[in-house]
Amino acid sequence: LIITTDSAGINTLSDLKGKSISTGEAGSVTEELAGYILKGLGLDQDVSQISQSVNESLTALQNGEIDAALITGSATNIAAFITESEMKIRLIPINSTDAEKITQANPTIFHKILIPADTLTNVETDTETLAVTLTLITTEGIPAEQISQITAALYEEYHSVPIAGTLMENYLHEGVKEYFEIMGIIQQ
Repeated sequence: LIITTDSAGINTLSDLKGKSISTGEAGSVTEELAGYILKGLGLDQDVSQISQSVNESLTALQNGEIDAALITGSATNIAAFITESEMKIRLIPINSTDAEKITQANPTIFHKILIPADTLTNVETDTETLAVTLTLITTEGIPAEQISQITAALYEEYHSVPIAGTLMENYLHEGVKEYFEIMGIIQQ
């Protein structure tokens, strides 16, 4: 998610030019993803990038110390912070043209999604954006129960919808199959 406040005057990604944006903690996946997005749009030299944790970013945004923040992680935790602080945020959409530039510069990393209105507190319109697909690769010898627990933890933390088609089922670790069967995502 790329978020801002009404007072920052940012409506599109091109409005980030000359602004300060939190790009996640130094060395984090969030910072890496922010780099892909900004470089893909040719904005990497035109914004002031600040390394901050999610909570630091949200606090700085609330206090007007930064103009925008790229946030990754649990939607539940982000929504809880926003609700507790009563901060009115806006999601900066990644429209089709910008999404195409970003994905062409970074093939296979991102895919387009739509965040429905009211997914986060005070977000009133559907928002186009990009997401990253989490892929867990493991060796054959890890016990199914352990992989099932890891899959459950990831699913519960990120509230993502696992995609499991019949072609994909042939490649799933037995622990992932077990979890997907319990959840009703694939048939036994």
